[in-house]
Amino acid sequence: MLWAAIPTAIAGIVITFFVLPLVLTVRVGRTGEDESLDLVAGIGAWLGLLGLIARRQASAAAWEIGPRLCGYSLGIWYTLGGDKAVGMDPTDEPIPATTEQTEPAIPPPLWQRVSQKWSTFRPLVQPAWRLVRSVPGVISIRKIRARGRVGLADPATTGQMQGLLHALQGALPNRVELDVASDFVQQGARGELAVRIHFRLGLLLAFASRFAVTAAWRWALQRFSLWRSTRAGAAA
Repeated sequence: MLWAAIPTAIAGIVITFFVLPLVLTVRVGRTGEDESLDLVAGIGAWLGLLGLIARRQASAAAWEIGPRLCGYSLGIWYTLGGDKAVGMDPTDEPIPATTEQTEPAIPPPLWQRVSQKWSTFRPLVQPAWRLVRSVPGVISIRKIRARGRVGLADPATTGQMQGLLHALQGALPNRVELDVASDFVQQGARGELAVRIHFRLGLLLAFASRFAVTAAWRWALQRFSLWRSTRAGAAA
């Protein structure tokens, strides 16, 4: 029955959105030593099936944003930024400066402010540290790829660098790829660096919910203990 299949399909899409990781990609590169960096950033759901891509070319100051489907761009749908001059409206009248000056209040030292708030934040320390330790399970680097050409001022140093890179390739994990060649003619660095990251939104929400529940419970116990101490002191 169609009326039951549609909610089931929607629930399945939502569940897989939180179970499957979001794919984040960042690519930085340039074609010459004096050129600005080309930046490309993208985020895709369902392992990159559907997502967004933002691109800023070296010759432009604006970000070009558009959707992606199955890894292919569907064109530019929105442009963010640009060479728009920002200034004061000529119809606005400047606000006259006042001669009255008030001395700013001197805040207490940092250690004093921390000690005053420590009793409030103490129940959150252990849950917060547990949340921080869970970050490697939420974010994982899947691929790092560097490729291009590098030329140093001294050709001998360039050759030594190339030998070091060849020796380094054997010790790197499979997720890291180096394809860097030496340039004995032109000095400078040209190429690109790409990073692919998996971000598990469902795990992040689970860890954040656990932190919120634990912190709220600890804070409530602390307040209840303080209330009991205050009541016992008033009764005495």
